[in-house]
Amino acid sequence: MAPKGPCMADRFEQELGLRTLGANRFEIEMGDRWNIGPVPNGGYSLSVAAEALRRVLDFDQPLSLTGHFLRPAQAGTATIEVDTLRSGRRMGYARAVLSQEGSARLAVTAVNGNPDSRSGFDHLTLTPPELPAFEDCTPIPGVRPFNDNMSVRLDPACAGWLEGRYDEHCVLTGWVAFADGRPADRAALPLFSDSFPPPVFRRLGPVGWVPTLELTLHYHRAPASARLIGRFSTQVVSSGILEESGQLWDETGQLVARVRQLALLQQRQA
Repeated sequence: MAPKGPCMADRFEQELGLRTLGANRFEIEMGDRWNIGPVPNGGYSLSVAAEALRRVLDFDQPLSLTGHFLRPAQAGTATIEVDTLRSGRRMGYARAVLSQEGSARLAVTAVNGNPDSRSGFDHLTLTPPELPAFEDCTPIPGVRPFNDNMSVRLDPACAGWLEGRYDEHCVLTGWVAFADGRPADRAALPLFSDSFPPPVFRRLGPVGWVPTLELTLHYHRAPASARLIGRFSTQVVSSGILEESGQLWDETGQLVARVRQLALLQQRQA
């Protein structure tokens, strides 16, 4: 496990530091540590919105989060306005809009609850992928500054595309963790869920920008490890619009989240 410096473990919490402007209205300075090129990672923007929703709802544990990415966000000042849609005895529903420079960038709808305080029927037929050790997997090169702060490593069996060896299997498996060793938690799951490259790159190579249009994250368990195991796949691409499905597991074998997103495949012109 990567060592932690005395302040490094607090870096992500600092990046979620909201200032209250009024009733259900917040401001934040979005950092550039989570940028992929000039644009903040969509999962980071979702994490910011999820924190605002958590502060407003009576239930602080997210169950479901759906984000629609209206325009690219940017590092700098953002405001988040939250509207409570319903607050019941066991769950709360709300909507948040993240804006910058007077323009809405991200609209998010959430369902929050307190799942850890409940007991009930469990059923799971999914199993985590078997992976080599973290140190034996292949790091993703060149995506900065994002990869200075997140460590994503692919199973070598599905990493040939990084060296120009493509195949028809649009499936990526591997590890994801904070580069500074900070434990994964619910607040970080939106970021983790959007950290892997698009699986379609395994077939086409890194052909261009693949902006997320919509992303839905279902939370199942609080992670019990710093590193998570991911499996992400694309089964449908229609006229350049792709669907991607994924699961995140902790090192104890618990399924912590499932994610599904719709994205636009913008291939570079030859």
